[in-house]
Amino acid sequence: MRDNAEVARRHRLRAEELRTIAEGMQDEGTRKILLRLADDYEQWARAAEETDRVNKRLGRFSISN
Repeated sequence: MRDNAEVARRHRLRAEELRTIAEGMQDEGTRKILLRLADDYEQWARAAEETDRVNKRLGRFSISN
């Protein structure tokens, strides 16, 4: 089982990177795409955290690979 807290952290870092890159984009279409991708990474981070909460509730523990 993956360490979902670490997965969430990495997804949030990637979202932050994408938002930073988007700030420097002059093309509005490209900026919107990058911001949507950043939002997707945030959703994935929340999903990983929720998976972690459910696993803990069920007595399953995450381990790092």
